[in-house]
Amino acid sequence: MVEKRQHRVGAIWCVPASRWGGCYVRRRHDLGYHALALGQTFVIISSGIDLSVGFVMGLSSVAAAHASNFFAARFGLPPFAAMLAAILSGTAVAIIPGLVNGLLIARLQIPPFIGTLGMYGVARGAAYLLAGGMTVGIANDWFSAIGNGRVYGVPVLVIIAAVACLVLHYMLSQTPFGQHTYALGASKAAAGRAGIDIKTLTLKLYLLSSVMAGIAGTMYTGRFTVGAAQGAPRPTGAAPLRRRPLRGTPFTWVSCRS
Repeated sequence: MVEKRQHRVGAIWCVPASRWGGCYVRRRHDLGYHALALGQTFVIISSGIDLSVGFVMGLSSVAAAHASNFFAARFGLPPFAAMLAAILSGTAVAIIPGLVNGLLIARLQIPPFIGTLGMYGVARGAAYLLAGGMTVGIANDWFSAIGNGRVYGVPVLVIIAAVACLVLHYMLSQTPFGQHTYALGASKAAAGRAGIDIKTLTLKLYLLSSVMAGIAGTMYTGRFTVGAAQGAPRPTGAAPLRRRPLRGTPFTWVSCRS
């Protein structure tokens, strides 16, 4: 009989099948979602939510795959240069949804749940149109090495996820940006009275969330050597709400908290 156990690595849960190898493969597949969750963490701490990150990730994945093929075929770039151009292109595409989300929520005072759910649909449609309803294959050994290679036995994706985690942890715990994020989540009115620019901070938070989703999309493309619109096919930000409440995280923003 197979023993069913859960193992936690950072913020990633997995249920092994019959061997530890199966659990390990699932964890590597989830590393893109780990990067996505890092950006979402900042938004949730500020008492917001970003439901669009799943298909922003898919949009960036498709954009990165198309960019890799385009720069290699059209300009004859070597694989390494084409990979860098693809990563930059996929991440840059994610900036647009982040700016739109931030402007809707910060300037027009639209509740985060509503604004980002609308962007979820827009990003989903754009991703499927860009992909033509199919996955977009790439032939780039360097891109594949990012997703499947190792450095001294450690998967490259694990290194990328660990570096991103450390950098964002530093931002959250040691910089004014992180402290302002905590202050905004504790009380929007008090943060405003303390001199924090609420609108600019909110815009930066949703921009960060989308950029991390873009990085997750490029990681997905490297891991599977395809760009897929359905990289995260459901409102990823709402998944924890369907399963169980997030401990210690207030969700009173749903009632238009001020």
